[in-house]
Amino acid sequence: MTNVILVDDHELFRLGIRGSLKRADVCILGEAESGKQLFTLLKTLKPDLIFLDIILPDTTGIDIARRLRDSFPEIKILILSAENTMETVSDLLRIGIDGFISKRRCNSIELTKAVRVIMEGENYYGRDISSLMYEIVAMKRKMDKER
Repeated sequence: MTNVILVDDHELFRLGIRGSLKRADVCILGEAESGKQLFTLLKTLKPDLIFLDIILPDTTGIDIARRLRDSFPEIKILILSAENTMETVSDLLRIGIDGFISKRRCNSIELTKAVRVIMEGENYYGRDISSLMYEIVAMKRKMDKER
């Protein structure tokens, strides 16, 4: 059983995630609408995995991911966000997230697969995010050659 906290400021989205995970081996320990609520939950709950949105009312998922890596390095982080620019993806990869799925392309099968892969110790990136990662690497190589 994988213990999860959902962090997203849209209740309807969290409801959809809960429904998508009903058949998976997942226990949703708690839900948060903000970074402040998440860190309050983390005082008493010990999740294996956090589903994290990027745009939140009081902070960003990027800042939360940084703080999680510093204070709770054992917790896995799966980003679920429609905010998937090259800059955002680059920042999150540098932080060391465990996965990223675009909300625009996510379905229950992919979500369940991402949880399984991440909990087996691998990283999981949705197709959209993998394409962006390829572009980031290609751009970096080009910039390195131009130096």
